[in-house]
Amino acid sequence: MKLLLAVDGSEYSAKAVDYLASKFNFAKDNVSVHVVNVRLPVPNAQGRPAALANQNEIDAYNKEEAQAVLNPAENALRNSGYAVTSSYAVGDIAQEINNIAREKKSDLIVMGSHGRGALKNLVLGSVATKVLALSDVPVLIVR
Repeated sequence: MKLLLAVDGSEYSAKAVDYLASKFNFAKDNVSVHVVNVRLPVPNAQGRPAALANQNEIDAYNKEEAQAVLNPAENALRNSGYAVTSSYAVGDIAQEINNIAREKKSDLIVMGSHGRGALKNLVLGSVATKVLALSDVPVLIVR
């Protein structure tokens, strides 16, 4: 079984990591986990602030920030016996999660939810709701 775990460094994604590490009831030797962090692009309103840094600096920043989120999740899952890989992407979060799930041929997407409630989701939308709407595979949302 191939799992895609989306993490953002929040307490909600930490709960998803903990769920997989300690409560997911599959033989871990038959499960691989790809951990992904999706970063929003650096804003470029009227040439600022992205214009203040070159693309190499932006890429280095994104990589550093992503690794700060990915490393703890990877370590927790490896310590629980999973085979783990990871990556990060920059773009629309829900779309990128689904793109990576397709690319990795994932059987299940796992992610935490901030659980803000239906009314706020109607007005603001949420990443979890968008992933559910776009996904071709089951999505497990941990709260």
